[in-house]
Amino acid sequence: MSSGDAGGDMQDGTGVRRRWMVVAGAVAAVTVIATAAVVLQGGGDVAAEPAAAGAPSGTSSDAEAERLAEAERLVAEEAEAERLAAEEAAAAAAAAEEAARLAAEAEEAERLAEEERIAEEARLAEEAAREAERAAAAKKQELVDAQERLIELGYLVGSADGALGQQTASALMAFQAVQGLSVDGALGPQTLAALDGSPKEPTLRGGPSTRIEVDMDLQVLHLVEGDRRVTTMKASTGRGGTFESQDGQVLRAETPIGTFTIGRRIAGEKPSSYGIGSMWDPMYFYGPWAIHGSPNVPAGPASSGCVRIAMADGRWLFQRVPNGTQVVLYGGTHVFTP
Repeated sequence: MSSGDAGGDMQDGTGVRRRWMVVAGAVAAVTVIATAAVVLQGGGDVAAEPAAAGAPSGTSSDAEAERLAEAERLVAEEAEAERLAAEEAAAAAAAAEEAARLAAEAEEAERLAEEERIAEEARLAEEAAREAERAAAAKKQELVDAQERLIELGYLVGSADGALGQQTASALMAFQAVQGLSVDGALGPQTLAALDGSPKEPTLRGGPSTRIEVDMDLQVLHLVEGDRRVTTMKASTGRGGTFESQDGQVLRAETPIGTFTIGRRIAGEKPSSYGIGSMWDPMYFYGPWAIHGSPNVPAGPASSGCVRIAMADGRWLFQRVPNGTQVVLYGGTHVFTP
């Protein structure tokens, strides 16, 4: 039994006791009056006095009846008050129960809305990830197709691996230079259109049937074997101006023009004899001037006089070209004639 039930029972019990006490008191009064009347009537020695002239008959019984009626009215009023109080308590309990139900429904609705929001965010994130994967796959395929086309056109001696490393970027720059496009090594719309179309062939200067040509106007290197162009690579020659060697000599950053012969080579990394950095797989064609691999082959002239090509291109050319191969260099601005 709850405390509310116990309290209600106690209140109901108290009200009932009060009502019975009132009724009992009224009944006792009636009993006393009735007994007195019997005694007066039954006593032979005592004669009943006649009623006073003009006094209404039954006055005592009427008063008692009134008292009984009043007592019953009070009991009824108290009972009604208790009934109303019980109804109000029941209504309050019902209202509290309804409020709790509504609060629970609101909390459940909020929980479901949060679950839906989280699920929607997860769905959108998953969809975005899938779209990003599709875009990345399409971009990679686009690059693979471009690499295969560069290999076919004789600009890339590497593989179509879908990675835009230095060798592929250099191949793109060589292709862009020959086509007269902006030389940035990026696979933009104009470069893609040129690759998909009928690009023009590089213009060769001529010379021995097997040779290396360095076009310093376009900053590209051509390998020709048996009068057939095998590949065209991005190159970077002398930047011009002067630089100071490790021993204090002031030298000019220029590239010689003319026809020379590869006389010696060094595999791997070779620090410059002037103390200005390293060369990789250098093939010397005139004194300290060499064709060599470099991690920095920009669009324009940038070297101290040598012919830079991409690291992977330098290794490939080092293994492909023997000593005694002639090198023809022409064009350019920062040049000299030995």
